[in-house]
Amino acid sequence: MKIAHIQGDISPEIGCTLAGYGPQDVAEAQHDALMFHGFCLLDSGRKFLFLSYDLLGMARELVLDIRRCCAEIIGGSQADVLLSCTHTHGGPHTRYHAKTQYLDKDACKMVLERTVEAVAALEEEDFAETIPYFYSAQVPVNTNRRYCGPENVCRMICDRYELSPLADGVLDSEVGMLFFASPRKVLQEVVVNYAAHPLASHASGLSAHSITADYPGLLREYLKDSLGCDITFVSGSAGDQFPILPEAGFVALDTMARPLAMAVMQGWISAKRQPEKFCMSNARCKSSIKSFKAHLRTDITPRQPVTEGMKEYDLEVQLLAVGDICLVGVPGETVAALGLEIKWHSPYRRTYICYNSTDYASYINTANSFVAGGYEVESQIFDSNTGLQMVVTAVEALQELHES
Repeated sequence: MKIAHIQGDISPEIGCTLAGYGPQDVAEAQHDALMFHGFCLLDSGRKFLFLSYDLLGMARELVLDIRRCCAEIIGGSQADVLLSCTHTHGGPHTRYHAKTQYLDKDACKMVLERTVEAVAALEEEDFAETIPYFYSAQVPVNTNRRYCGPENVCRMICDRYELSPLADGVLDSEVGMLFFASPRKVLQEVVVNYAAHPLASHASGLSAHSITADYPGLLREYLKDSLGCDITFVSGSAGDQFPILPEAGFVALDTMARPLAMAVMQGWISAKRQPEKFCMSNARCKSSIKSFKAHLRTDITPRQPVTEGMKEYDLEVQLLAVGDICLVGVPGETVAALGLEIKWHSPYRRTYICYNSTDYASYINTANSFVAGGYEVESQIFDSNTGLQMVVTAVEALQELHES
């Protein structure tokens, strides 16, 4: 197996509108660059591509355009091109949202062009022999932003942060790690998977009006400085997962980036010292896409423009397996409980969820969340059965891929 790193700058111009908090937030400054990072694997003559973007999400049309163009470049199918978004709130509107009805087409065009340019620039000499390792740790720097209590009625702690100690929703604090190293155990690429909304810095004032990758950007800096290799951050199932100090300004970035970076540093030491457990020297790559039909709700308006007048909508789950580790791309903002269900039922040794991957299809919640209510439910455009449909589709796809 061989690997090549891919990256590019997708920072918009100052003055663009920022996604995440409606169309009224205009970028007045750039705190740090928005990037896409990822890798291309060459396995038995076949290429597999994974890219993670510092974007809140991507409209279905943009996902399809990138997958189609990149698949043509690498000589594979769209299943061989897996995308994900970190979900930073400091980037442009590259997805539709029911409350804004707005898509920044110039930003979408820029993202597509720079992706295609970076992938097309890959040369044979860019690929190096690699051996994948994995590791996993628990780092409690996230929290569930919902408090439902014994009566199962949701209060959002982001409306009243004094309720933070009471938050009782499901929490996923796993830091998933995928290491690629040379035969001499020199790191070439590190993939970090964690579930927490990248809005540690989003606070009143300039931090709410700045272009920023938020804590994933600082985490990449820390790790690249210490490990000397390329870093790709992938958001996990973060629909209801918050940083421990959310919306607290740029100073809060360190409270997320530093503990996660240290866990990854120690994770690599543990993985390489125990190769019999964590080295996948004979790993092979596989990929697949599996779709299902989601039913749109009839009790809410407005919808996203792309679903207007529709009763059903096709959603996809996409898989990229590297040995006994599988990356699962989901079609929106899935809550932690659904991501954990996929992990729990997966036949792979470790399964990492890739947030806002195949579409930006609003929030996807558990059915019981519709009883409790809350922001995530108010934002979901599909019926309450969609979360279960997604889990079943993902688990079936995982079993099929694992057995193939």
